[in-house]
Amino acid sequence: MKVVGWVLYWLAYQALSLPLVIIGFPVVGLLAAFKAWYVRDSKNPMFPGKVTAWKLEPITLVWGNDEDGVDNGTGSRWKAFLWSACRNPTNNMRLFPGASCYSINPRFRDYSWGYVAVDDDGRWCVNVHGLKFGWLINRDAKKGWRSWPVLL
Repeated sequence: MKVVGWVLYWLAYQALSLPLVIIGFPVVGLLAAFKAWYVRDSKNPMFPGKVTAWKLEPITLVWGNDEDGVDNGTGSRWKAFLWSACRNPTNNMRLFPGASCYSINPRFRDYSWGYVAVDDDGRWCVNVHGLKFGWLINRDAKKGWRSWPVLL
């Protein structure tokens, strides 16, 4: 039953993120056009350090990226748009209560095409040549890391 619950949770997460992705295209486009970002401390404990974040937070927090910054360190308006609206839309949604899960304890099984990771609580990730389905459980994930639903 746990797996069914996680699948339903993943579907709800994706359904909630889709309208935010659509809304994010013009919002991020305007923010990027005006280079409306600043440097602050990351809010994600897995990725400590300084990141670029959109001004107007907390309204724009969902379209940020506390792992790599909104511009991926490039300083370019166009690359900030591509990175935040196309590559990582709604990336910081994982920081909201209920969207992230804590204390994963992954086990991995490697294959020629990638790997399958399973957590003690039923979260899973299938990585096929770098394309991940399910929960984000990177190959270097360790006990206690966070996980969130992905399709990338």
